[in-house]
Amino acid sequence: MRHERFGFFSWKPLKSLLDDSEKIIKRTLGKGCNTIRPPYGKPNIFLLLYSFFLNKKIVLWSKDPEDFKQKDADSILRYFSKNPITEGDIILLHDKKEITAEILGQLIDKTRESGLDF
Repeated sequence: MRHERFGFFSWKPLKSLLDDSEKIIKRTLGKGCNTIRPPYGKPNIFLLLYSFFLNKKIVLWSKDPEDFKQKDADSILRYFSKNPITEGDIILLHDKKEITAEILGQLIDKTRESGLDF
């Protein structure tokens, strides 16, 4: 799976990329996925058609602390203090940032303390 802007893909390359991603998901999880999250949150017309014809939902996020821009873990925690997680939120975090990994346990604990679960 790649993290390229779908806006630049025409039908054939986009379908190939999404079909390949679906195969990886099926091989890894033992089942397919009925959602698509477009990189950068920017779907194009071909992605909308693909999702419509294959009955897949496009999923975006409701909370984005822009962890990829932050220089320290406290910045991410401050974001969530000002923007508390509520039921139904989808949170965008990046797995390649060490500071994100540092705060993840705290974020999960605070979310559970507020009465929410995963």
